Amino acid sequence: MRPELVPVQFRLPEEVIPVLKHTLDLLKQHYAVHFVEAGTDGLIISDATDADIRISEDFIRAWITRDFHHQNLMTEEPLIHCEDGIPDHLGTCAYMVNFLQEYVDDADCFDELDRFRFVKSYQYRFDCATDNLVLQYLVTLVDQCPKLNTLRRKIVPNQIWPSHDIDQLFHTGWPILKTAIKNGRFSEIRQALVSFSTDPDRPIFENIININRRYATNATFFWLASQKIYHNKHHSTIANANYDIRAPKIRSLMEEIRTNNFELGVHQSLGCEDLGQERDLIGDFVSINRNHYLAGKLPQLWHQLEKTGISGDATAGFSEVIGFRNSYGIPIQPFDPLRNHAYSVMEYPLHIMDATLMKKYPDPADAFKEIDLFLKKNKTDCQLSILWHNNYFTDIKYPGWGKLYEEVLRKCFIGYGNQA
Repeated sequence: MRPELVPVQFRLPEEVIPVLKHTLDLLKQHYAVHFVEAGTDGLIISDATDADIRISEDFIRAWITRDFHHQNLMTEEPLIHCEDGIPDHLGTCAYMVNFLQEYVDDADCFDELDRFRFVKSYQYRFDCATDNLVLQYLVTLVDQCPKLNTLRRKIVPNQIWPSHDIDQLFHTGWPILKTAIKNGRFSEIRQALVSFSTDPDRPIFENIININRRYATNATFFWLASQKIYHNKHHSTIANANYDIRAPKIRSLMEEIRTNNFELGVHQSLGCEDLGQERDLIGDFVSINRNHYLAGKLPQLWHQLEKTGISGDATAGFSEVIGFRNSYGIPIQPFDPLRNHAYSVMEYPLHIMDATLMKKYPDPADAFKEIDLFLKKNKTDCQLSILWHNNYFTDIKYPGWGKLYEEVLRKCFIGYGNQA
């Protein structure tokens, strides 16, 4: 499909133009279009009432002053408006997709691991975490603009990207046996006793690999390279890895993963002092990171990744709910408001995590209902990221959760028109 050339003219303060250009280019993901700068003609983007695309004074002011509190920009809905009530779809998309609500200094907006708290987000305020609002607003912008509404829409089927954070290994059969005895089921006890003569972790990884191969996924396995105990700001201790990344067993598991054409990533540890060193302990070929516990502030993380030479990240998800942390379903290079250009890092936001659902639903069947609703709501134009930890594939300790992962992949593969 040959793209249509659309000349564009920005009539706005110079400092606000780069982020709006960056955001306007998102339309290329969904329409056959290519934008070129125009001298005096073409699509006019400005704050004037006769503009083809209106930008609100509120967005311009927020960008220039770096005051990104959503309470100052959105009133009755998750949408920025011009002074006369006209929606500012492009400014809103720029605000949402680039995680600008997280560029705040308020300490109460972040938890003990420096994660942006869901309850402080516009997604919580307007109950819209599962809505792909950026896509909705881009489509509305095109439909309502006479100079764009003839653009041809691309057919963009969903892609599913599974990943597995390797936080803990079992090492021995004791944890599984304790659960089996607690459950009081003889068959489970017998199965757990058998695991004492074998490595309980290898069958788990073989199962994960086989499931991902069955559905032809491009799965990534994130490994911790530090065993240091972390002390958070509340003086609580949190574990990093309970395994040595250099141990022969671990190297063997990683090699098996790579042999099956899956990717390895670094799972930056809590309290990490040298991300480059952690990356190199896994392999200098590693090009993607996800922070342990999804910890840390995103802007600082992206700066760190740039300095380390890691080109991809998969940290940007809410730990409390499933859905979109930046109201968009496709990976992006976030725009840095401080340097006024895009980061070199590609962010692959996280949408569905097993640990989030386990806190809410004791029964995996109930968790599946919520996942099913989310997937039915977002059938196209997404690369949906699904995180399932390795230890949740143990049916004795976490009954049904490994099967739930496979059921989600199966439904994505055959039931929603998605591509694995």
